[in-house]
Amino acid sequence: PAQGQAAFAIPDDRRIAWKPGIPGGIPTYPAFASAKDAPYGARGDGKADDTAAIQKALDACPEGKAVLVPAGTYRLTDELRITKGIALRGAGPDKTRLINEATSRQIIGICNFDEKEIRAKIVSGGAKGSTRIAVDDASRFKPGDMVLVDQLNDPDLVDITGCGGPCTWAGRDEGRRAMGQLVLLEAKEGNTLTLSRPLYHTFKDALAPVVYKSREKLIVRAGVEDLYLEGQAPRRSDDRSSIRIWNSLYCWVRNVESHKGWFGGHVTLQRSLGCEIRDSYFHHANAFGAGHGYGVWLFAGTTDALVENNILYYLNAGVLAECSGPGNVVGYNYGSRFFGRDYPDT
Repeated sequence: PAQGQAAFAIPDDRRIAWKPGIPGGIPTYPAFASAKDAPYGARGDGKADDTAAIQKALDACPEGKAVLVPAGTYRLTDELRITKGIALRGAGPDKTRLINEATSRQIIGICNFDEKEIRAKIVSGGAKGSTRIAVDDASRFKPGDMVLVDQLNDPDLVDITGCGGPCTWAGRDEGRRAMGQLVLLEAKEGNTLTLSRPLYHTFKDALAPVVYKSREKLIVRAGVEDLYLEGQAPRRSDDRSSIRIWNSLYCWVRNVESHKGWFGGHVTLQRSLGCEIRDSYFHHANAFGAGHGYGVWLFAGTTDALVENNILYYLNAGVLAECSGPGNVVGYNYGSRFFGRDYPDT
Protein backbone atom coordinates (compact mmCIF):
# COMPACT_ATOMS: atom_id res chain seq x y z
CA PRO A 1 0.00 0.00 0.00
CA ALA A 2 1.13 3.54 -0.81
CA GLN A 3 -0.60 6.51 0.80
CA GLY A 4 -3.66 4.47 1.62
CA GLN A 5 -4.15 3.05 -1.88
CA ALA A 6 -4.00 -0.67 -2.52
CA ALA A 7 -1.33 -1.80 -4.97
CA PHE A 8 -1.68 -5.00 -6.97
CA ALA A 9 -0.34 -6.55 -10.15
CA ILE A 10 -2.26 -8.47 -12.79
CA PRO A 11 -0.21 -11.58 -13.62
CA ASP A 12 1.63 -11.39 -16.93
CA ASP A 13 -0.30 -14.32 -18.36
CA ARG A 14 -3.54 -12.34 -17.95
CA ARG A 15 -2.34 -9.08 -19.52
CA ILE A 16 -2.91 -8.04 -23.14
CA ALA A 17 -2.42 -4.95 -25.30
CA TRP A 18 -5.92 -3.49 -25.44
CA LYS A 19 -7.20 -2.38 -28.87
CA PRO A 20 -10.99 -2.44 -28.65
CA GLY A 21 -13.46 -1.01 -31.12
CA ILE A 22 -13.26 0.04 -34.76
CA PRO A 23 -9.76 0.80 -36.06
CA GLY A 24 -9.66 4.51 -36.81
CA GLY A 25 -13.03 5.08 -35.13
CA ILE A 26 -16.60 4.99 -36.41
CA PRO A 27 -16.78 6.13 -40.05
CA THR A 28 -19.10 8.92 -41.18
CA TYR A 29 -20.83 7.77 -44.33
CA PRO A 30 -22.20 10.26 -46.88
CA ALA A 31 -25.93 10.17 -47.49
CA PHE A 32 -27.33 7.89 -50.17
CA ALA A 33 -31.02 8.78 -49.96
CA SER A 34 -33.82 9.71 -47.61
CA ALA A 35 -36.30 6.96 -46.85
CA LYS A 36 -39.04 9.54 -47.44
CA ASP A 37 -37.95 10.30 -50.99
CA ALA A 38 -39.14 8.51 -54.12
CA PRO A 39 -39.05 5.65 -54.89
CA TYR A 40 -39.13 4.65 -51.20
CA GLY A 41 -41.92 6.82 -49.84
CA ALA A 42 -41.83 6.39 -46.07
CA ARG A 43 -44.46 8.58 -44.43
CA GLY A 44 -43.17 9.09 -40.90
CA ASP A 45 -46.64 10.00 -39.63
CA GLY A 46 -46.89 7.26 -36.98
CA LYS A 47 -49.86 5.68 -38.81
CA ALA A 48 -48.67 4.24 -42.12
CA ASP A 49 -46.58 1.05 -42.03
CA ASP A 50 -43.13 2.30 -43.09
CA THR A 51 -41.31 -1.04 -42.78
CA ALA A 52 -41.20 -1.86 -46.50
CA ALA A 53 -40.20 1.68 -47.52
CA ILE A 54 -37.23 1.85 -45.17
CA GLN A 55 -36.18 -1.70 -46.05
CA LYS A 56 -36.30 -0.87 -49.76
CA ALA A 57 -33.94 2.06 -49.16
CA LEU A 58 -31.58 -0.13 -47.12
CA ASP A 59 -31.52 -2.78 -49.84
CA ALA A 60 -30.76 -0.19 -52.54
CA CYS A 61 -28.05 1.63 -50.58
CA PRO A 62 -24.48 0.92 -51.78
CA GLU A 63 -21.77 0.08 -49.29
CA GLY A 64 -20.11 3.04 -47.61
CA LYS A 65 -23.28 5.18 -47.72
CA ALA A 66 -26.10 6.00 -45.29
CA VAL A 67 -29.88 5.81 -45.51
CA LEU A 68 -31.37 8.89 -43.86
CA VAL A 69 -34.59 8.68 -41.86
CA PRO A 70 -35.74 12.27 -41.34
CA ALA A 71 -37.60 13.58 -38.32
CA GLY A 72 -40.91 11.81 -37.76
CA THR A 73 -42.49 8.76 -36.18
CA TYR A 74 -42.16 5.59 -38.26
CA ARG A 75 -44.43 2.63 -37.58
CA LEU A 76 -42.71 -0.75 -38.08
CA THR A 77 -44.37 -4.15 -38.21
CA ASP A 78 -41.28 -6.27 -38.93
CA GLU A 79 -37.51 -6.30 -38.57
CA LEU A 80 -35.30 -3.90 -40.51
CA ARG A 81 -32.36 -5.87 -41.96
CA ILE A 82 -28.90 -4.46 -42.67
CA THR A 83 -26.86 -6.98 -44.64
CA LYS A 84 -23.87 -4.92 -45.83
CA GLY A 85 -21.58 -2.07 -44.81
CA ILE A 86 -24.06 0.81 -44.67
CA ALA A 87 -25.54 3.04 -41.96
CA LEU A 88 -29.11 3.70 -40.91
CA ARG A 89 -29.11 7.31 -39.70
CA GLY A 90 -31.85 9.37 -38.11
CA ALA A 91 -32.02 13.08 -37.35
CA GLY A 92 -31.40 12.46 -33.64
CA PRO A 93 -33.13 10.40 -30.91
CA ASP A 94 -35.43 13.34 -30.13
CA LYS A 95 -36.56 13.68 -33.76
CA THR A 96 -36.51 10.27 -35.54
CA ARG A 97 -38.63 7.64 -33.78
CA LEU A 98 -38.95 4.03 -34.92
CA ILE A 99 -41.86 2.29 -33.17
CA ASN A 100 -41.91 -1.48 -33.69
CA GLU A 101 -45.19 -3.36 -33.15
CA ALA A 102 -43.98 -6.82 -34.17
CA THR A 103 -44.08 -9.79 -31.81
CA SER A 104 -41.09 -11.60 -33.32
CA ARG A 105 -37.55 -10.95 -34.56
CA GLN A 106 -35.36 -7.92 -33.89
CA ILE A 107 -36.22 -4.27 -34.45
CA ILE A 108 -32.96 -3.91 -36.40
CA GLY A 109 -30.79 -6.87 -37.37
CA ILE A 110 -27.20 -6.68 -38.60
CA CYS A 111 -26.99 -10.42 -39.01
CA ASN A 112 -25.83 -13.07 -41.45
CA PHE A 113 -27.15 -16.61 -41.27
CA ASP A 114 -25.22 -18.61 -43.91
CA GLU A 115 -24.31 -21.25 -41.37
CA LYS A 116 -21.06 -23.14 -41.97
CA GLU A 117 -19.22 -25.79 -39.98
CA ILE A 118 -15.54 -25.48 -40.90
CA ARG A 119 -12.93 -26.35 -38.33
CA ALA A 120 -9.29 -27.35 -38.14
CA LYS A 121 -7.23 -28.67 -35.27
CA ILE A 122 -4.41 -26.43 -34.02
CA VAL A 123 -1.17 -28.42 -34.06
CA SER A 124 1.26 -25.66 -32.99
CA GLY A 125 1.44 -21.93 -32.25
CA GLY A 126 -1.38 -21.74 -29.72
CA ALA A 127 0.64 -19.91 -27.07
CA LYS A 128 -0.38 -16.50 -25.74
CA GLY A 129 1.03 -13.73 -27.97
CA SER A 130 1.25 -15.90 -31.07
CA THR A 131 0.08 -14.50 -34.42
CA ARG A 132 0.91 -17.61 -36.47
CA ILE A 133 -0.73 -20.96 -35.86
CA ALA A 134 -0.39 -24.23 -37.71
CA VAL A 135 -3.46 -26.39 -38.27
CA ASP A 136 -3.96 -29.90 -39.58
CA ASP A 137 -5.89 -28.75 -42.68
CA ALA A 138 -6.24 -25.10 -43.79
CA SER A 139 -7.68 -25.87 -47.22
CA ARG A 140 -11.12 -24.42 -46.46
CA PHE A 141 -9.88 -21.18 -44.88
CA LYS A 142 -8.85 -18.01 -46.70
CA PRO A 143 -7.46 -14.55 -45.85
CA GLY A 144 -10.25 -12.28 -44.62
CA ASP A 145 -12.09 -15.02 -42.75
CA MET A 146 -13.22 -14.27 -39.21
CA VAL A 147 -12.62 -17.35 -37.08
CA LEU A 148 -13.11 -18.41 -33.50
CA VAL A 149 -10.13 -19.97 -31.75
CA ASP A 150 -11.41 -22.06 -28.86
CA GLN A 151 -10.65 -25.09 -26.72
CA LEU A 152 -12.35 -27.43 -24.29
CA ASN A 153 -12.99 -25.84 -20.92
CA ASP A 154 -9.98 -25.61 -18.64
CA PRO A 155 -11.16 -26.99 -15.26
CA ASP A 156 -8.78 -24.59 -13.51
CA LEU A 157 -10.65 -21.62 -15.00
CA VAL A 158 -14.10 -22.66 -16.19
CA ASP A 159 -17.07 -24.34 -14.54
CA ILE A 160 -20.36 -24.09 -16.43
CA THR A 161 -22.46 -25.74 -13.72
CA GLY A 162 -24.38 -23.18 -11.69
CA CYS A 163 -27.23 -23.19 -9.20
CA GLY A 164 -29.72 -23.93 -11.99
CA GLY A 165 -27.71 -26.68 -13.67
CA PRO A 166 -25.16 -26.63 -16.51
CA CYS A 167 -24.99 -23.55 -18.73
CA THR A 168 -25.16 -25.45 -22.00
CA TRP A 169 -25.36 -22.28 -24.13
CA ALA A 170 -22.02 -20.96 -22.84
CA GLY A 171 -19.96 -21.61 -25.93
CA ARG A 172 -19.89 -24.30 -28.58
CA ASP A 173 -20.44 -28.03 -28.05
CA GLU A 174 -23.16 -27.59 -25.41
CA GLY A 175 -21.03 -25.26 -23.33
CA ARG A 176 -17.92 -27.42 -23.37
CA ARG A 177 -16.00 -24.69 -25.23
CA ALA A 178 -16.83 -21.54 -23.28
CA MET A 179 -13.44 -19.85 -23.79
CA GLY A 180 -12.66 -18.53 -27.25
CA GLN A 181 -11.26 -15.54 -29.16
CA LEU A 182 -12.33 -14.12 -32.50
CA VAL A 183 -9.60 -13.10 -34.94
CA LEU A 184 -9.25 -12.30 -38.63
CA LEU A 185 -7.05 -14.40 -40.87
CA GLU A 186 -4.58 -12.09 -42.59
CA ALA A 187 -2.67 -14.66 -44.60
CA LYS A 188 -2.32 -18.38 -45.29
CA GLU A 189 0.82 -20.30 -46.21
CA GLY A 190 0.12 -23.99 -46.56
CA ASN A 191 -1.38 -25.00 -43.23
CA THR A 192 -0.05 -21.96 -41.36
CA LEU A 193 -2.49 -19.13 -40.62
CA THR A 194 -1.45 -15.56 -39.79
CA LEU A 195 -3.80 -13.82 -37.35
CA SER A 196 -4.78 -10.14 -37.22
CA ARG A 197 -4.22 -9.99 -33.47
CA PRO A 198 -2.09 -12.06 -31.10
CA LEU A 199 -3.75 -14.76 -29.07
CA TYR A 200 -4.77 -13.35 -25.69
CA HIS A 201 -4.55 -16.69 -23.87
CA THR A 202 -2.55 -19.89 -24.25
CA PHE A 203 -4.63 -22.61 -25.87
CA LYS A 204 -3.46 -25.92 -24.45
CA ASP A 205 -2.82 -28.96 -26.64
CA ALA A 206 -4.49 -31.18 -24.05
CA LEU A 207 -7.75 -29.21 -24.45
CA ALA A 208 -8.10 -29.86 -28.20
CA PRO A 209 -7.88 -26.27 -29.51
CA VAL A 210 -9.39 -25.59 -32.92
CA VAL A 211 -9.92 -22.83 -35.45
CA TYR A 212 -13.62 -22.63 -36.29
CA LYS A 213 -15.46 -20.70 -39.01
CA SER A 214 -19.24 -20.50 -38.75
CA ARG A 215 -20.07 -18.08 -41.59
CA GLU A 216 -18.82 -17.58 -45.13
CA LYS A 217 -19.83 -13.93 -45.40
CA LEU A 218 -19.11 -11.07 -42.96
CA ILE A 219 -21.08 -7.87 -42.50
CA VAL A 220 -18.35 -5.22 -42.25
CA ARG A 221 -18.67 -1.60 -41.05
CA ALA A 222 -22.43 -1.30 -40.71
CA GLY A 223 -24.09 0.93 -38.17
CA VAL A 224 -27.19 2.42 -36.58
CA GLU A 225 -27.05 6.00 -35.37
CA ASP A 226 -28.97 9.10 -34.28
CA LEU A 227 -32.45 7.69 -33.68
CA TYR A 228 -34.98 6.38 -31.15
CA LEU A 229 -36.23 2.78 -31.03
CA GLU A 230 -39.16 1.33 -29.13
CA GLY A 231 -40.40 -2.23 -28.97
CA GLN A 232 -44.03 -1.92 -27.99
CA ALA A 233 -45.00 -5.59 -27.77
CA PRO A 234 -43.35 -8.45 -25.86
CA ARG A 235 -42.05 -11.03 -28.34
CA ARG A 236 -43.79 -14.38 -28.68
CA SER A 237 -40.41 -16.09 -28.62
CA ASP A 238 -37.10 -15.50 -26.93
CA ASP A 239 -33.76 -14.79 -28.58
CA ARG A 240 -34.89 -11.41 -29.90
CA SER A 241 -33.04 -8.14 -29.29
CA SER A 242 -33.81 -4.54 -30.18
CA ILE A 243 -30.57 -4.35 -32.21
CA ARG A 244 -28.75 -7.59 -32.87
CA ILE A 245 -25.27 -7.64 -34.40
CA TRP A 246 -24.29 -11.19 -35.31
CA ASN A 247 -21.27 -12.46 -37.22
CA SER A 248 -20.17 -8.92 -37.96
CA LEU A 249 -16.94 -6.95 -38.04
CA TYR A 250 -16.35 -3.31 -37.03
CA CYS A 251 -20.05 -2.45 -36.66
CA TRP A 252 -21.54 0.19 -34.39
CA VAL A 253 -24.46 1.70 -32.51
CA ARG A 254 -24.05 5.41 -31.73
CA ASN A 255 -26.36 8.05 -30.27
CA VAL A 256 -29.37 5.74 -30.08
CA GLU A 257 -32.12 5.73 -27.48
CA SER A 258 -33.73 2.31 -27.12
CA HIS A 259 -36.85 1.85 -24.96
CA LYS A 260 -38.60 -1.36 -23.83
CA GLY A 261 -36.24 -4.20 -24.64
CA TRP A 262 -37.31 -7.84 -24.65
CA PHE A 263 -35.10 -10.95 -24.66
CA GLY A 264 -31.35 -10.39 -24.67
CA GLY A 265 -30.00 -6.90 -25.03
CA HIS A 266 -31.23 -3.61 -26.24
CA VAL A 267 -28.03 -4.28 -28.19
CA THR A 268 -26.73 -7.84 -28.52
CA LEU A 269 -23.25 -8.48 -29.92
CA GLN A 270 -23.08 -12.14 -30.88
CA ARG A 271 -19.87 -13.62 -32.30
CA SER A 272 -18.76 -10.20 -33.52
CA LEU A 273 -15.35 -8.55 -33.57
CA GLY A 274 -14.19 -4.98 -32.99
CA CYS A 275 -17.63 -3.36 -32.65
CA GLU A 276 -18.56 -0.15 -30.78
CA ILE A 277 -21.64 0.68 -28.73
CA ARG A 278 -21.38 4.27 -27.57
CA ASP A 279 -23.05 7.53 -26.59
CA SER A 280 -26.47 5.88 -26.23
CA TYR A 281 -29.34 5.47 -23.75
CA PHE A 282 -30.87 2.01 -23.14
CA HIS A 283 -33.78 1.86 -20.72
CA HIS A 284 -36.76 -0.19 -19.53
CA ALA A 285 -37.83 -3.67 -20.55
CA ASN A 286 -40.99 -5.60 -21.30
CA ALA A 287 -39.78 -8.37 -18.95
CA PHE A 288 -37.09 -8.69 -16.27
CA GLY A 289 -36.62 -12.46 -15.87
CA ALA A 290 -33.60 -14.53 -16.82
CA GLY A 291 -32.43 -13.65 -20.31
CA HIS A 292 -34.58 -10.53 -20.51
CA GLY A 293 -34.03 -6.82 -20.18
CA TYR A 294 -30.27 -6.46 -20.71
CA GLY A 295 -28.72 -3.22 -21.83
CA VAL A 296 -25.70 -4.41 -23.84
CA TRP A 297 -25.09 -8.15 -24.13
CA LEU A 298 -21.63 -9.37 -25.18
CA PHE A 299 -22.25 -12.96 -26.18
CA ALA A 300 -20.88 -16.00 -28.01
CA GLY A 301 -17.21 -15.18 -28.36
CA THR A 302 -17.58 -11.44 -29.04
CA THR A 303 -14.06 -9.99 -28.90
CA ASP A 304 -12.49 -6.50 -28.77
CA ALA A 305 -15.80 -4.66 -28.36
CA LEU A 306 -15.87 -1.12 -26.96
CA VAL A 307 -18.91 -0.20 -24.84
CA GLU A 308 -18.43 3.41 -23.84
CA ASN A 309 -20.33 6.45 -22.58
CA ASN A 310 -23.79 4.86 -22.38
CA ILE A 311 -26.63 5.20 -19.86
CA LEU A 312 -28.30 1.94 -18.78
CA TYR A 313 -31.45 2.40 -16.70
CA TYR A 314 -34.36 0.36 -15.31
CA LEU A 315 -33.21 -3.01 -16.70
CA ASN A 316 -32.39 -6.55 -15.55
CA ALA A 317 -28.67 -5.98 -16.20
CA GLY A 318 -26.65 -3.12 -17.64
CA VAL A 319 -23.72 -4.67 -19.52
CA LEU A 320 -23.53 -8.46 -19.51
CA ALA A 321 -20.56 -10.53 -20.69
CA GLU A 322 -21.78 -14.10 -21.19
CA CYS A 323 -19.37 -16.62 -22.71
CA SER A 324 -17.88 -13.60 -24.45
CA GLY A 325 -14.40 -13.46 -25.83
CA PRO A 326 -11.50 -11.41 -24.45
CA GLY A 327 -10.34 -7.88 -25.18
CA ASN A 328 -13.69 -6.21 -24.52
CA VAL A 329 -13.62 -2.81 -22.80
CA VAL A 330 -16.59 -1.42 -20.86
CA GLY A 331 -15.77 2.12 -19.80
CA TYR A 332 -17.40 5.39 -18.70
CA ASN A 333 -20.96 4.05 -18.59
CA TYR A 334 -23.66 4.89 -16.03
CA GLY A 335 -26.14 2.31 -14.75
CA SER A 336 -29.00 2.56 -12.25
CA ARG A 337 -32.08 0.62 -11.09
CA PHE A 338 -31.74 -3.03 -12.07
CA PHE A 339 -34.50 -5.57 -11.36
CA GLY A 340 -34.83 -9.35 -11.31
CA ARG A 341 -37.51 -11.85 -12.25
CA ASP A 342 -39.65 -10.85 -9.24
CA TYR A 343 -40.16 -7.32 -10.59
CA PRO A 344 -41.74 -5.15 -9.22
CA ASP A 345 -41.26 -6.91 -5.86
CA THR A 346 -37.52 -7.36 -6.26
